[in-house]
Amino acid sequence: MESKGKKFYLYENSQKSDAALHEEILDGVEYLLELRKDLQKVAMECGLTEEQAELIYHCNEEKVMLRCDVQARFTRCFSDEQMRAMSRHKLPHLLNIICDMNNKCEYAIDIHLRENSEIMVYHGGTCLLTIGVSGIEQNKISFRSKSYGMKDGCTSEFNLLNAVTTLDDVDATAIKVCAFLSKVISTKNLVHDRYFKNMKEGYWSNRLSIAYGRNWKPENEWLIIDRESVLGFDNVDDKNNFFTKYKDAVQSIKNMLQQSAPRVWGRPNEKTDDYDFGDELDFLAIGPKNQLVCIELKHGTYTSGIYWGPLQAAVYREVFSSQLDRISTDIITMVRQRVELGLLPKLALERLPDNRFACVEGVLAVADYESSKNSSCWGKAIKVNDELGKVQRAVKMVRSNGDMLWEDSSKWK
Repeated sequence: MESKGKKFYLYENSQKSDAALHEEILDGVEYLLELRKDLQKVAMECGLTEEQAELIYHCNEEKVMLRCDVQARFTRCFSDEQMRAMSRHKLPHLLNIICDMNNKCEYAIDIHLRENSEIMVYHGGTCLLTIGVSGIEQNKISFRSKSYGMKDGCTSEFNLLNAVTTLDDVDATAIKVCAFLSKVISTKNLVHDRYFKNMKEGYWSNRLSIAYGRNWKPENEWLIIDRESVLGFDNVDDKNNFFTKYKDAVQSIKNMLQQSAPRVWGRPNEKTDDYDFGDELDFLAIGPKNQLVCIELKHGTYTSGIYWGPLQAAVYREVFSSQLDRISTDIITMVRQRVELGLLPKLALERLPDNRFACVEGVLAVADYESSKNSSCWGKAIKVNDELGKVQRAVKMVRSNGDMLWEDSSKWK
C-alpha cells in the first residue's frame, strides 16, 4: 500500500509500532484520534483512506491500553491468613455491633473494605473511623480518625479507643468504638448535620449502599459491593496517564456542547490540562446478568451534575472495563470476604460469576428527584447521553423518589 510515495507494511502479528505508522503514513505529523468521528477528517487532510486512518486509531488505542493494563489494580480484600485471624478474634462480631449501633436509623453506619488491610466506617458522605487490621494475625488492631479524632468534644472518646491495640475483649472494644462514633455524630455542626441529616448525596450514599448491600434482596437489580471505588496505581503519574485517554474522550463532548451554546451549557473549562471529571466511582455493584455495574450517584438538587453525569459514568465504565480481566478475581474475593464478615448477606454469593464478570455497565442514578422534577436538566442529560452514544456506548439513566422506585430515562420529560 502506498501513501505520499512511501510504502508501509503491517506485520501479520500487528507488531509494527504506532510511531512507525505515524512516520510512514503521515510524514511525522502526530494525530491523536480520540473520537471515531475524526477519522474522516484526518483521512482527508493526510490523503489517506479511512481504513488507513482507522488502522492508526486502533494501533494508538491498543498501545495505550497495554501500557495502562500493567499499572491498575483493585485489591480491597485481605489474605486468607488474615481472614482466619479475624474470625478467630471475633472481628465480625465487632463489625456487627458497629453496624447496628444506631437503632433509630438503619442507614446511619456503613462499612467497607479498603487497600492496605483497612476497614472504613462511614456516616453519610464522610469516613468517621478507619480500623487497621494489618497485624490481626498477631491479634493487633489499630484505630485512626484523621478528620474527627482530634475535634473538640471528641478527643476524650477517641483517646480511649486509640489505646486499644488487641481484640482480647471484643465487647469492651465495641463499647469504645460506638462511644466515639456516637460522639462524633451527635456533635452539633460536625458530621450529622452536614453529611446526613440534610438528606443530600451523603445520606443517599449510605442509604443505597446499605439497602442494596447489607440489606440486599435477590429481587433488587443492583447488589452494591463497594463505594468510593478507585483503581490503585503505584504512583500519581501512572494514574494520571491511565485516566487521560478516557477523560479526553468525554471532555471533548462537554467542550463541544459548551462551545456550541455557552448560554445553555456554560463556558468550557479554560484550564486545558484539567478535567471536569474525577477518579472516584460512587458505587461498584453486580447486576443480575453477571455484569459489573459502575453507578454514578447524583442528588436531585444538583442539576448540572445530573446532565453531565452520563459522561462521568462513562469514564468509570470504560476504565473498569479495560481492567476487567485483571480485577475480576480480586472483586470476587472482596465480595466473599464481605459475606464472611457479615457485611453482605449470604445470598449475595449467588450473584458472583465463576471467574470473570461478563461486562461492565455504566449507570447514572439520581436520587430524590422530586425537587427538580420540572428542571431542564432531564432533557439536557438525555442530550448529553445521546452525544455520548455517537462515539461510544450511552449509559443507563434512572431516577428515584424517596421510596427508591427507579424510573428509566425513557419516561423522563
